[in-house]
Amino acid sequence: LVPTNEEEDEVLELNVPSSIKTATIVPTLADSKATYVIVGRSLLNTGETMYRIEVTAEDGTRRDYYVKVTKDASDNANISYLLMEEGNIEPEVSNSVSTYEVIVPYDVTSGTFHIETEADGGIFRAIGNEVTSVTSETNVTAVTISGNNDFIVGDNYVTIEVIPEAGEEFKKTYTIIVNRLKESQYSTYLKDIV
Repeated sequence: LVPTNEEEDEVLELNVPSSIKTATIVPTLADSKATYVIVGRSLLNTGETMYRIEVTAEDGTRRDYYVKVTKDASDNANISYLLMEEGNIEPEVSNSVSTYEVIVPYDVTSGTFHIETEADGGIFRAIGNEVTSVTSETNVTAVTISGNNDFIVGDNYVTIEVIPEAGEEFKKTYTIIVNRLKESQYSTYLKDIV
């Protein structure tokens, strides 16, 4: 960025993609005896972040410059982590996989899932099996979904929609098939001891 130095409180603008997490502003002074202070946080949120560069000349006069960094909204709806407390989900999380399976014993009638996304700022929706609680807010990357004690024997479907900051048109849908075993398929009883 090159300032014109023609106006007071000049604003320089820069657009960055959603993958950029922080900004470092490094001004080059025209006079080596001048000093500068940068006011603003390094962490970039989606949208506009303003930085002020206070330049002080050797004689004490001061001039402010502004850098406005505009970060694009993320369209990334990929998950990076998926866990069910009551069982092991297969296969491992991958960007190319949208359906996962888990086998749970007969005594498991609901599930608690933990999900994280690759990108910050998305929101989650859970659909199916009368999901009773979903915790997700903008800029939160984890969600816990608890079922309503309603897993039937056989396949149960929990659908998770991840909607990235860029909007609904970029959403991605994940299906978790929870297979609850029959009572006779899972037992902690001993048949005999020899």
